[in-house]
Amino acid sequence: MGDLISRAEALERLSLLRKLNSTEPIQIALDAVEQQIQFCETAFNKEKVLEELAIRKENEDEKAAAFDEAGDIYNMEMRDNISLAFQTAIKIVKRGGIDG
Repeated sequence: MGDLISRAEALERLSLLRKLNSTEPIQIALDAVEQQIQFCETAFNKEKVLEELAIRKENEDEKAAAFDEAGDIYNMEMRDNISLAFQTAIKIVKRGGIDG
């Protein structure tokens, strides 16, 4: 079992705790925990990661186009596949790493 848990999963578990513990002091404490979960920053800057992946994808697209112009189909296809891998990574990051 890893150390990572999604924000949604943490909030779901917190919701279960709320149902089990209805006393006011506990509810106040759970409110504070919920605020921390809601406003806690992610482990990385999603926008910067997406920006970097997009730049790398664009670079591979440009290389593929250059190989295509030169008639080098093998290297063009290789660069197209690398570009596709970056596109897939972009989709994964946009989804938050959740398969779907």
